[in-house]
Amino acid sequence: MSTGGSTGGAGNVGPFGGTTTGGTTASSVPTAGKPSYDAAPPSVPDAPPVDPNETFTCSPGTVRIHVRDIWSIAANPTMGTMTTAPLSVLVIYPTGSWPSYGARQDTANCSWYSVCAPNTLTRFEIKPVGADACGGTSNASGTFDASSLIPTTNEIWLDYTGPSSSVAADYQTATVGTQHFRLTSDETALGTEACPQGQPDQTLPSGYIKVHFRYPWADPQETGFAGSACAKSKLGYDVPPYPTSLKVTGLACEMQALLEFQDGQCPWYYVLIPTKDWTSTANITFRYPDDSLGLWTPNLPLPALTPGVTEYWIGYAGAPDSTAVSIPTCMDGSQDPLSSFFYTANPGPGHANCGGST
Repeated sequence: MSTGGSTGGAGNVGPFGGTTTGGTTASSVPTAGKPSYDAAPPSVPDAPPVDPNETFTCSPGTVRIHVRDIWSIAANPTMGTMTTAPLSVLVIYPTGSWPSYGARQDTANCSWYSVCAPNTLTRFEIKPVGADACGGTSNASGTFDASSLIPTTNEIWLDYTGPSSSVAADYQTATVGTQHFRLTSDETALGTEACPQGQPDQTLPSGYIKVHFRYPWADPQETGFAGSACAKSKLGYDVPPYPTSLKVTGLACEMQALLEFQDGQCPWYYVLIPTKDWTSTANITFRYPDDSLGLWTPNLPLPALTPGVTEYWIGYAGAPDSTAVSIPTCMDGSQDPLSSFFYTANPGPGHANCGGST
């Protein structure tokens, strides 16, 4: 996979496909009280990783849930329903709007996936995301009950300890016990089955466009890049660390945008969009998984594909939307699609594993 261009000098594609370079700060606020949307954001310096490996830091009020692959033919034990490893694994909460949180592969060539999800939700289902980037074509599991573990622990693991011949039946009933599913907060119980520390998988499979998306709701005073400053009022905490997944709507199905480097500082997510779904009329929206919290972008029209380009970057370039001039607060300028730009290289911040840089 290409790791993009150097940050700060990236060409950007406006919402209607026009390409610009450089420009003045997009977060300046004219007298009308609205952000200026006609310029690229300022250059942002590269941010080297604090640790060469991920720290898997979660946001406050969340628990990290690890799920082991039981679907692909390379896994053991397995149901054998997929020829390749899942692109991600959904952790689904059967309550309210049934929010789904996308679990990313922990490290390259690792059979474990994990996601940080609210610790107020103690019952969940799991489902793999297949080659179509959708989860709807796969069957969900039964409902696992982790109420004895959450919220008294910060991390839990779910895998299967029985034979392949019985995993499908136990999957439907979410049976936990000896020779069934193991649900534990004790990492040492995994023994050698846990994955060693390493780097995240950066492979771009054939037939996909990779879209990098910079978290748009942070406070620019805290991060150094443009943001609506709406995260704290909606989520109840400041970022970073960032949520580990966002959902993406507007295409053939609901997709998942996954945090690229989980060190508590990286603001970049990626989503793999099948090339066949990238059309001249397509729009995408990025949303926090729980819609009741009211964090989402406007519909962003996809630009025409550039021949030979398989990666794009999206960055919010508007002003904070949490001030008195925003009417209504956090639903004004940040909901204008002209406040976001498409780029053909990382506009910053970033490093090789976070948004990509030279």
